[in-house]
Amino acid sequence: MLLEIDDWRTVGDLQYRFNKCFPYLTLQIFDANEDRSLSRPMAGGTLLELVRKVHHQGVLSIKSWFTKSEVEHLIRENFGVVAKVVPAHEGLEFSRKDCNQATLAELSLTVAGWQSQFNAKLKPVEELVEI
Repeated sequence: MLLEIDDWRTVGDLQYRFNKCFPYLTLQIFDANEDRSLSRPMAGGTLLELVRKVHHQGVLSIKSWFTKSEVEHLIRENFGVVAKVVPAHEGLEFSRKDCNQATLAELSLTVAGWQSQFNAKLKPVEELVEI
């Protein structure tokens, strides 16, 4: 996948493009000017120019065999954007063990498995019958 990064794009633009290629994963973007431990993910409408330290523009090629940490590092080093690859399903998180050297393809399969287990636990809603 190609991820185009410049100051005029929004956080949501990056998230949409990344999630389109990796539907079980998404990018959380943080303000590079804040302490990451205090920072919360930026809203989708936030312009990248407001959260970047390095204002180079360009295109980053991301492959499914890249590791999570490799993608985060490339985005930060080349474009000054602090990004974190996370499961697209809200409420799921990767443990350090899950993602140390896991590729995006492996992480996608992991999240897909989690989602199928979650969906299997849901019981169908019975129809209400008026008496």
